[in-house]
Amino acid sequence: MSRHSYAVYADAENQIFEPLTVSAALRFEDFSDFGNTSNFKVAGRYKLPAGFGLRGSVSTGFRAPGLGQQFFTSTATNFITVAGVLTPVDIRTLPVNTAAARALGATSLKAEKSSNAGFGVTYTLGDGFSASVDYYQIKIDDRIVLSSQWTDA
Repeated sequence: MSRHSYAVYADAENQIFEPLTVSAALRFEDFSDFGNTSNFKVAGRYKLPAGFGLRGSVSTGFRAPGLGQQFFTSTATNFITVAGVLTPVDIRTLPVNTAAARALGATSLKAEKSSNAGFGVTYTLGDGFSASVDYYQIKIDDRIVLSSQWTDA
């Protein structure tokens, strides 16, 4: 299996007036196996007196599942005591496109999409000390993780 993608990216930053700097970025990407996406970021920084500053940003993101996530297969045998008897049990990880995974309810993977927001306060004391406190929130839709485990003879 293979994949190719093409992307276009534009980024601009400008100091609107002395204490305010703003930036914006836009990215368009086309994946051979997951379609296309457009994402953006808008950010700003405002200088306050006495070395303080405020900053914030909002953005979106996109991550196509890795080829390993789509096609990874693994079988491991664990020995578990069942009714006092050491019993071999196979533990399997199956790709979603196999008949066994589909029979258990697996569906095709979707690309992860995210929205992000953050803001912070900065402080700079001369050239030797700086500190920041930031808050950020990231919301991810269609996150790719291993599903639940099923036990079956």
